[in-house]
Amino acid sequence: MTISSLLADTVYYLRVGAINWNNVANYVVLAGSTRTLVGPAPVNPQISSVYITTMSVTWVRSVPTAATAWKLPPLTTLPEI
Repeated sequence: MTISSLLADTVYYLRVGAINWNNVANYVVLAGSTRTLVGPAPVNPQISSVYITTMSVTWVRSVPTAATAWKLPPLTTLPEI
C-alpha cells in the first residue's frame, strides 16, 4: 500500500480496520507515528536590509513544494554542524 499527497514535516498516525458483515469498520490504531521529511531548503538566501530590530531576507524555492511557510529563527551564534 502506498499513501500519497502527504504534506512535508507533518505527523501522521495510521489505523487499519476490517469491515464486518454489517458494513461497519472495526479500527485499530497502529502503534507509533511518523513525521514526513521536511521539504528542500531555500536556495541562495540573501539578507537585503538590516535595521535595529528587523531584517529582510529573500530566497528562491529550490523545487516546487507544497510548503506555505518557512521558519527563520534568529541565531546569535552559528550552530555546530
